[in-house]
Amino acid sequence: MGCAVLTGVGAALNGAKVRPGSSVAVIGCGGVGLNVIQGARIAGAAQIIAVDMVPEKLEAARQFGATETVPAGPDAIGAVRELSGGGVDYAFEVIGLPATLLEAYHMVRKGGTVALVGMPRNDAMMDLPIAKLMFNEIRMIGSFMGSSPFQVFLPQLARLYRDGKLLLDELVSDRIGLDGINEGYARLVAGETRRNVIVF
Repeated sequence: MGCAVLTGVGAALNGAKVRPGSSVAVIGCGGVGLNVIQGARIAGAAQIIAVDMVPEKLEAARQFGATETVPAGPDAIGAVRELSGGGVDYAFEVIGLPATLLEAYHMVRKGGTVALVGMPRNDAMMDLPIAKLMFNEIRMIGSFMGSSPFQVFLPQLARLYRDGKLLLDELVSDRIGLDGINEGYARLVAGETRRNVIVF
């Protein structure tokens, strides 16, 4: 819970403060992205659109609460805008790339919120159409570690898990020993796993 769950669920509940009945797009459905999805579900979002380039991750996204899925690529913005009737209320970028953050920006409706959750490089830069940002009153926020006070939010997450509202067991792809840690990292980097748990 101390990293991917806290960051993802917290970004939806504490950072962006997703409202019940709203529409959400999540770009990047790895371990953190799946938790943004379930955070949006817990918040009561009516529509959650998952965007990723890996079909298996899109399939997993539905298990965690996505109502629709869109393959990543040049048509993703148009597909999300069409599914949401003109743009989502909240778009979460969970990769950390300027290109996908710009996609998230173009996915939101007037008055929407773009949340940067993925960790960008320190020197990453992005060009934005500022007039659209102002006239459409788009809000852009950063959410580091889920914008969460650990000592308060971790017990809340534990209660959500105990009540059956937060999926944790389903996040674990593999249980590995220390001798398998290099292979575990390689699979994580390759996008082949949600989260590995090291068993001592």
